[in-house]
Amino acid sequence: WDIDIQNVQRHIVERLIWLDADGNKVKRDEPTFSSYRPGTAPRAEPEFPRVTGAMTRGGWVEVLEVFKAPKAATQVKVELCLRWLDAGRVSWRLVSLKPVPEPEPRKVRLATIHFQPRAGKSNDEKCKLFAPLIADAARRKADLVVLPETLTYYHSGRTFAQCAESIPGPSTEYFGKLARKHDLYLVAGLLERDANLIYNVAVLIGPDGKVAGKYRKVCLPRGEIEGGISPGNTYPVFQTRFGKVGMMVCYDGFFPEVARRLSNNGAEVIAWPVWGCNPMLGAARACENHVYVISSTYTDAASNWMISAVYGHDGRPLAQAKEWGTVALTEVDLNQRLRWHSLGDFKAQMPSHRPPNERFPCNLRLIGFNWGLMKSWSRMLIIKLLAVCGVAAAINSTAAPAVTHSFLGVGKANRVVIVGEDGKVQWRFDLPASDGWVLPNGNVLLAIYPTSGFPKGGVAEVDRKTRKIVWSYQGQQKEISTVQPLGEDRYLVAELGPQPRAIVINRAGKILKSTPLACQKKNAHMQTRMLRVLPNGNYIAPHLLDFSVKEYDPDSGKVLRSFPTDDRGRAKRDWPFTAIRLANGNTLIGCTNGNRVIEVDAKGAIVWSVDNEDLGEKLLDDACGVQRLPNGNTVITSYHAKGQAVKLVEVTRAKEVVWRYQGQPAGFHHFQILTTNGTPVKDNTWK
Repeated sequence: WDIDIQNVQRHIVERLIWLDADGNKVKRDEPTFSSYRPGTAPRAEPEFPRVTGAMTRGGWVEVLEVFKAPKAATQVKVELCLRWLDAGRVSWRLVSLKPVPEPEPRKVRLATIHFQPRAGKSNDEKCKLFAPLIADAARRKADLVVLPETLTYYHSGRTFAQCAESIPGPSTEYFGKLARKHDLYLVAGLLERDANLIYNVAVLIGPDGKVAGKYRKVCLPRGEIEGGISPGNTYPVFQTRFGKVGMMVCYDGFFPEVARRLSNNGAEVIAWPVWGCNPMLGAARACENHVYVISSTYTDAASNWMISAVYGHDGRPLAQAKEWGTVALTEVDLNQRLRWHSLGDFKAQMPSHRPPNERFPCNLRLIGFNWGLMKSWSRMLIIKLLAVCGVAAAINSTAAPAVTHSFLGVGKANRVVIVGEDGKVQWRFDLPASDGWVLPNGNVLLAIYPTSGFPKGGVAEVDRKTRKIVWSYQGQQKEISTVQPLGEDRYLVAELGPQPRAIVINRAGKILKSTPLACQKKNAHMQTRMLRVLPNGNYIAPHLLDFSVKEYDPDSGKVLRSFPTDDRGRAKRDWPFTAIRLANGNTLIGCTNGNRVIEVDAKGAIVWSVDNEDLGEKLLDDACGVQRLPNGNTVITSYHAKGQAVKLVEVTRAKEVVWRYQGQPAGFHHFQILTTNGTPVKDNTWK
């Protein structure tokens, strides 16, 4: 298909129109709460699905949404539209309309603090000034409390650099204790020091007391530039127990792009620590994106400038704190849509109505649409469409074919699966495995977790056709974590326990070589993971709780080189899981709970890395397995992912996401990419 993927929703649109028995449009049941003609019931304007799945091989896209049918409606027209293309085709299949239970409300209590922390000089003293106000918000059952910008710097008499600290650091630790004590989320405006750079940040702290995310201010005013602040460049959104939260800081509010990027990334609430700004811009950012914006400012309410408030979807303040040392709080339902007179559900129409990406100018026209008519027998309905983009578009750029992969995936919850490029499971084997390979003969080689038949873990080769074990090895200590085929009936195995070791075995189960591993012995499960042999014959082993990847002489067991992974502090839990020696001599390391992947040179210096902040969304949740593809891209697992969360993601060197896999109920421990767009991936040693 030849169509601009960045603007595909402008050209292909699905919509529903509610009608009465005579084919006339009906009114909504509830009055609108918007600023325009509030308290009156608007007409039921066309509805647009908000949730669109990722494109599959062949160009099919799943569209799935829940709608509330007006009581006066007895039928609904379902339309699939293709527009503004000189020539093209769009079709659908498996269209269904079914009654479902009405979704439960997602009520959340949003709060802002209106306070100037004038007392105190140190970061610790400044932070403690907010404790009584946070306690007040907690007494009013706040779920999210927003504090002002650079709160440790305000009236401290110090420079930005003198106030800056690591994130996590002492200030987030203090606010973390308060968040845990009161069982709520906090957003605090702080100054971050990262190596030799300083950032103006908003930090989200969860009710578990840990940093749930941070945002680095992108738009900087002159004073901050001159004061040595560096700009951020990503727009992350973080999942909380009530919904998705984004953050921006002060001067960001002067520019519509920041809030729009956060909204495009899924933000339902935007926390806005803001020193001062035009309050109309806060209203605009909320209204133009239909998100809740929570501002916390140092500006006096009487000055007719910025306010500490919670802005609603129509831009009006739902709550405002006017006196110093007070809290403003309001309760909202994140599942409640704002329906305007004439506009209808504006937020749902944004993807199809917003301006096209400027990189793809078009001169296109509507050529037609298809529509279907269905009876409405329930007040709450679910519409599911599958639309294919079979389009020849007259535009100035042709998109590359969508990336597809087939792969072997292993883990505890999913067991062992081979998934085709269409996303469907082609083969399954019911044993929990931590490592695996599809061999040249088509069989599957597995490192097996301790389980029935393998009480201390083991290794097995499984015949793909018969699903029978061809040969196996029984672990002799506590656990087998990895296996790698070496050729000539030899297999490298990591055996964990009181005497952790790398062993080479044959198909008869005979140990041909044994090399001790220099790692901690208190926790066998966390001793090592993806043990591999290098082209020079040495071994490379990531030792999780030692925060170190070590290269061994297989004959003597001597550690030849070591690459530490605790550069961000051990609290980050950058436990090395996968270590791959690349063709350029660098080493690629997956850092599990740290949710990042780093590439280090021969001296251990980080030359490339990627984490959730770089990606702009939380795609990495326990980055265990990693594979570097021949095209230079990196595929990463998200082992703790559940449900519809992303389990595997492919990123480019520029940290752009080009492929993601969301199937299976849980994440994979490790994997092996087998084919890409129908072409076998031959060099699979880089995993």
